[in-house]
Amino acid sequence: MVKGKLYGNKDNFRTQKVLIAAKLGKSELQLAGDHPPADKFPLGVTPAFEGDVNLFGAESIAIHVAGCANACAKNCAEIVQWLQWAEGSLLPTVLGYVLPSVSAANLDKKVVDAYKAELLAQLQHLDEALLTRTYLVGERLSLADISVALDLLPAYQHVLDAATRKKVTNVTRWFQTVLHQPAVKEVLGDVHLCDKVSQFNQSKFNEFSSKHSPKPEKKKEEKKKDHPKPAPKAKEPEDDGADDGVVAEKSKDPFADMPKGTFVMDSFKRVYSNEDTATKAIPYFWDNFDAEANSIWYCEYKYPTELTLTFMSCNLISGEFSALE
Repeated sequence: MVKGKLYGNKDNFRTQKVLIAAKLGKSELQLAGDHPPADKFPLGVTPAFEGDVNLFGAESIAIHVAGCANACAKNCAEIVQWLQWAEGSLLPTVLGYVLPSVSAANLDKKVVDAYKAELLAQLQHLDEALLTRTYLVGERLSLADISVALDLLPAYQHVLDAATRKKVTNVTRWFQTVLHQPAVKEVLGDVHLCDKVSQFNQSKFNEFSSKHSPKPEKKKEEKKKDHPKPAPKAKEPEDDGADDGVVAEKSKDPFADMPKGTFVMDSFKRVYSNEDTATKAIPYFWDNFDAEANSIWYCEYKYPTELTLTFMSCNLISGEFSALE
């Protein structure tokens, strides 16, 4: 049994993953606020666990407190593969569809429609995998079920209506089975599945953004310090022309004439790492994004059928970034 402190927002789905995993592993966690101590967690990422080992990130903590590392190697590997798929592929699709639908992010209908189609395709593949299974790994509830189900929770609450749920009956059956497990119910309570698909509302988005955007901090004026005047420089000897040569011109910064902009990427990364994505990070991004100095690009690969595994896409993106630099 693991004991320790957990830092994170108890209403955040990542923190809830850890809390449920702790109940599965019969671990004891004490919620200790939203901000982990900087001396032990310099990255400031939540959730963060302080105990027999200091960990950050929902998946790593969940594995530790659920006792996954003590399971046989085969089962642990099977569980991790579902965690990686959920975090790397499923969750971005869910949030890309859900956030604009609940007016927590601005609406681009083409992008949202693409996320909607991608989510349905992912659910159909998952539906096939669950055709002959009660749980994702083995014959009992595991961390794999917890992670995937919680990543799907916003979709079932806001965009997967009854008609859509009928298209993926195996997934819905499995999802409801997970929700009714005592460890899950104790953390989430009763979960209501949506009756109709949520629709974007501009006025709600404006109200939501203004309510959750962090207020700019006032900069304190620094008192001017008296600096001693520099001593006069000694007169340099006149150049006799013996060492004349071509003086290389300093290369001009290609971005020197571009606007500096007001969007501070480091500030956004801190909000994204430490706050809830839907209620804090996304509104912060849209409220502070400076379109005069920055731009957002959406790229489509010409041969998507070649990208059968996630790491293939990651390698291509990393290569593109290197080429741009």
